[in-house]
Amino acid sequence: MSRASRGAPDPGPWHDAAASAIRGCGHGIGAAWFFGPAFGIVFGALSTLGQVAAYRIGIRPTMEYLPAPRPRITLRQMLAALNRTAGYGIAAWLCAQLAHRPERALWFGLRIGLTVGLVTAVSSAFTPFVEWSADHIPEKRMGVFGVLLILLGFSLQSVQYWTALLDVPVR
Repeated sequence: MSRASRGAPDPGPWHDAAASAIRGCGHGIGAAWFFGPAFGIVFGALSTLGQVAAYRIGIRPTMEYLPAPRPRITLRQMLAALNRTAGYGIAAWLCAQLAHRPERALWFGLRIGLTVGLVTAVSSAFTPFVEWSADHIPEKRMGVFGVLLILLGFSLQSVQYWTALLDVPVR
């Protein structure tokens, strides 16, 4: 997003492949945790290949990037979200078939595809609005918001110590 906001060109195919491989490894590890190594390896590889192909044809998080005062989604962004929905759904279904879990294949493929597609559509719509808002918020208000985030982080970090000190049962 930083490169797109500065108007810099896309980073190139090797950068795209490396970023896709990192994402694919994350998908593979997460899938392997629930469905076994065979499923995870194939799902991670398919995720990587699909993402590289999408980047090569211009489907990327920064496509049609333009800060806007309200959430918006273009037809191209919606088609990209539908593309990711179908791609991840089919990949998850195929991996479930290959991992000998056909009884869960259809449901898992639908769930993964719809989740990825929904997250893509929502983030595509709201990212320009968040960027515009950050550019147009007064500095003092941004500082106060930053301090509140820091305090919230400290508070959340101390929860584990409070539960131990107060002997709160945790399951």
